[in-house]
Amino acid sequence: MTAASARDGMAVGRAARGDIAALALICARGLTILSVVLLFCVSSMLLQHVGYNYETPGGSPLEKMHPGTLVAALAALALLASRARPFAFIAEILARHLGMAAFVCVWCVLLAYLLLVQKSPFTAIIDTFLLPVIMFVLIGAQRAQLERPLEIFLHAFLAVNCLLGLFEVASGWRLVPYVANGVPILDDWRATAILGHPLANASITGCYLLVLMLGGGERLRGAPRAAMLCLTVAAMVAFGGRAATALLFLFAGPVAFIRFLTAIAYGRATAFRAALIAFAVFAAPILLMVLAEAGAFDQFISRFIDDRGSAQARVAMFDLFDYLSWRDILIGPDPALIDTLKQIEGLEFGIESFWVSSILAYGLIMAGIVYVSLFLFCRDLARATRPAAWMLLGYFFAVASTSVSLSAKSAILAIVVILAMVLLPPRRKRAVGA
Repeated sequence: MTAASARDGMAVGRAARGDIAALALICARGLTILSVVLLFCVSSMLLQHVGYNYETPGGSPLEKMHPGTLVAALAALALLASRARPFAFIAEILARHLGMAAFVCVWCVLLAYLLLVQKSPFTAIIDTFLLPVIMFVLIGAQRAQLERPLEIFLHAFLAVNCLLGLFEVASGWRLVPYVANGVPILDDWRATAILGHPLANASITGCYLLVLMLGGGERLRGAPRAAMLCLTVAAMVAFGGRAATALLFLFAGPVAFIRFLTAIAYGRATAFRAALIAFAVFAAPILLMVLAEAGAFDQFISRFIDDRGSAQARVAMFDLFDYLSWRDILIGPDPALIDTLKQIEGLEFGIESFWVSSILAYGLIMAGIVYVSLFLFCRDLARATRPAAWMLLGYFFAVASTSVSLSAKSAILAIVVILAMVLLPPRRKRAVGA
């Protein structure tokens, strides 16, 4: 073989590898978008309704993971295949995001702990904790290509979900039957819409509304943005999340006030916008009083008066510790014992606090390590987006503290990561002289 033919063969090989890498990159982008669509559009209640054994016994191991997780894993493999040196790419990502690397290491330790020590199912921590890392990497590595289509999808989806929630409350019809732990819930007026559980709807809608208040989602401007703000506020009532709504006022109220004062002080508000804001300030209380007189908030307000035992359940969850030894509290009790105690205390629908439930599931030591590593991952997320992401994360974890949320199998943290990565991208620096 001559030197020329060898060079030709090497050139053909490089071209073939280049074609494969380009195809893999296209697949990675398409699969990432598909995984985001599945995570938002396919709820656990929908999976159960169509016979997918996601939260119910039986079925294959793959059914225990959300379809969006499986597609995201394929997208990650395609992204690695698009790189000439995939292991160097992984090392670069881990070196750049040390907090995420620590979180992944702790996740591996938690996986081993569940398998070897507790001998309990482990698929829940894949959707709950590993999926957010995968989405963080996928969107971060392809942000320039994915930011626009994903932002358009998020705005459109949240608008449709909010409208559907309002329609469900007004009509009494549901897109998907409301089922919890295999038990149909027939006497709950709260909307389930596309995202499924009312509390998940309220939490995600509240996060989205807060992102808009923080200046995120900049492709949505003017009248459509104002309409979206009004729509999401109305939908919060339809989803009936008391903690999510109360905390939203606590977080978003000061943000709105500061943004208004800043716009006036620095002349960023036009005369028309200032007049519109002034009109809204005076008209909003009148509109709220009219709606209240018409009974629009009766069911929502009744949730604060009669919470159907929710507050009692939050007190009863602390009684579970009375049955446990210090060894159980520190190392983690037998999962079967916790299931029995929950039945005794009337907590069969779950422990309504992520922090308490995690301690009862993993033990105080392991749970504490998970909390610290989760904070480090959130720090990397804030650095990869904007400082405003800290307020989004603060709101999310405050709401999560009042519900089962991250202590159960859920993709909600991955959804929050998507909202932050897509709607709160780093601000682009202007060129010198621009």
